[in-house]
Amino acid sequence: MQSLLTFGLLEAVVEQHIPESKLVKAESGRLFMTKDSIAEIIQGFIERVKAGREEELEPWLKRIHISLSQAHSMMISILKSQFAAFEVLGHDASSTICFIALISEALVNAKMAFPPSLPRRGFSWSMVWAQPNRQVLVREMIADGWCPSIVEYLVSTASVSSLEYAFSHGPAEDSNYHGDCSAEACATYIVDEKSYTPKSMPPLEEVKKLVLGEEIPIITLADRSHENFVELKVHKASDVPYVTISYVWADGLGGTTETGLSTCQLHRLASLVSKIRPGAAFWTDGICIPKADDARKIAIGMMARTYSEAAAVLVLDSGLQRCYSTEPPDLKVLRVLTSGWMQRLWTLQEAVLAKELYLVFADTPLLLKDIMPRPSDMLLFPHLTDLAGELFRLSKLSKYDSYAIGDVARSLRWRTTSRPPDETLAIASLLGAHASFLVDLNSENRMIRLIQEIGKFPRNFLFLSGVKLQVPGFRWAMASFMASHGGSAGGLMLSTQRPEAVLTARGLKAVYYTLIFPRTTFEKGKPWKLKNQKTDQLHDVRDLSSQALI
Repeated sequence: MQSLLTFGLLEAVVEQHIPESKLVKAESGRLFMTKDSIAEIIQGFIERVKAGREEELEPWLKRIHISLSQAHSMMISILKSQFAAFEVLGHDASSTICFIALISEALVNAKMAFPPSLPRRGFSWSMVWAQPNRQVLVREMIADGWCPSIVEYLVSTASVSSLEYAFSHGPAEDSNYHGDCSAEACATYIVDEKSYTPKSMPPLEEVKKLVLGEEIPIITLADRSHENFVELKVHKASDVPYVTISYVWADGLGGTTETGLSTCQLHRLASLVSKIRPGAAFWTDGICIPKADDARKIAIGMMARTYSEAAAVLVLDSGLQRCYSTEPPDLKVLRVLTSGWMQRLWTLQEAVLAKELYLVFADTPLLLKDIMPRPSDMLLFPHLTDLAGELFRLSKLSKYDSYAIGDVARSLRWRTTSRPPDETLAIASLLGAHASFLVDLNSENRMIRLIQEIGKFPRNFLFLSGVKLQVPGFRWAMASFMASHGGSAGGLMLSTQRPEAVLTARGLKAVYYTLIFPRTTFEKGKPWKLKNQKTDQLHDVRDLSSQALI
């Protein structure tokens, strides 16, 4: 079975003999299977595909699909017995199952080398994380220092290749303690604003005056380096190019105009900004958003303008700043994806609206687009495609002028915030609405008003799991998109395709289809899936709350 689903599958797809030395190596007197040569095998396969004649490619792709489909079906049948076929391998069983999935994902990913005109259907191999394999992986990653919320995110969304890469490279080196974290949220980034006390005082009245006049205040530092204090100058954003600062409060840059930032922090921000935009001013909420209620509401209402009109957005994350720009591309992508900055609510808007997004590494800032893997590398390494997916979504609006509520829902799923009512304020501008309309409403009414502003939705909205609104006409809608605040934590994700459901006075109106199956008993405690034999799609059977489900 091991040989069939490794050597056999590879040879069936690439239609060439694979020497034993490519997948097997000797170490300490034992033989081990290795993925060291898989990229080399895939590279040769891709070159043959690109050199192939068009009349040869379509039948070849059909043969590949049949081979992968058979392997996939075989793994599903083995799954039903909790992978009993591999029990003879003892402790190596989980590694072998994972290795088979790595090869399979590499082959599915490499099919993208075929012309787009040919059908290039893929298969998910996440079935390998059935219990107890999933429990073992989660336990070992947490023991290795990963935050439980990051582990839950990766196990729930990432491919086997991505999980193997993350597991083998470990978390970023930092001093954060994750003993108080849960699968839903990282406690490290939950800040008590009442006890949060930065230092120095900025020019409060100048900032308030601009904000109350619906102008964006920006900051420059006066050249007073010979003196033991820093002088801040306030300007209108319309007069001077500026860079906005995006960060998480737990890293020590949070605050308001009334509390400000320390002198050393201000010098550091000015220095970093000068590296990417010499002579530019900067905006950061620790100075440019007053605490006073009237001015604060206006400033929050202008947040979308603040980030979209900036010359660039500069990302500061303490974990990311322990990673050097010279690290391999896949490691940089992993560090960004699992950073504290990617876990927070407000940073989504700040990234998506950016004209240019810079991330500060240990030695230098890098543009997000320069971190993204090359298409040729993504064909060879499936974990690159998977890990970079959510980062690509950050540039979807600026690059393709396309960003839907499905994108917002997917991006928010594993984010969190210290102030849950802020959720709709932070995403309104991404959905074509104005946060200023929502500021004076309570949390539930904010979500209802935002839904009314959007008007059209993907049909599968009402099938998302999680807490729903309890207002008549809106009981189909999520109260939150964040899993840590009652949103969907698993299963179906909101579609990013063209919305086909319309909001009416009575609720959501759309056309749905019903499937009626023969009466079947599903045994509790075992994984079950429904397979569409025409498309090979698999559907999880979940929520078996009783002894048996008829």
